[in-house]
Amino acid sequence: MQYEALPSIESVGEHLLNRPILMLTGRKDDIFPTHHYPPLIEAVPTVEWYEFPDGDHALSLCRQETVRRTLDWLEAHMGS
Repeated sequence: MQYEALPSIESVGEHLLNRPILMLTGRKDDIFPTHHYPPLIEAVPTVEWYEFPDGDHALSLCRQETVRRTLDWLEAHMGS
C-alpha cells in the first residue's frame, strides 16, 4: 500500500509537538484505515481528531461539515 512509503510517526512526531493539528478522517477510508491514527494521536498530544462515520478518503459525503469544522478550528486557534 502507498502509506507504507511514509516516514514513521516517531521520525516526524517531535517536529509536530508544539503545533496545533486538526485531523479529519473518514471511517470508510480505504487508503488510510482508522487503526493507523492512534500512534499519531499518542505521539502528538496537540492533535484534534474527528472521524466522520460516513467519510471516505476524500470526505466527499461530508464536505459541508468538513468546511464548518475546519473554519471553527481555525478561528479557535488563529483568531478571527
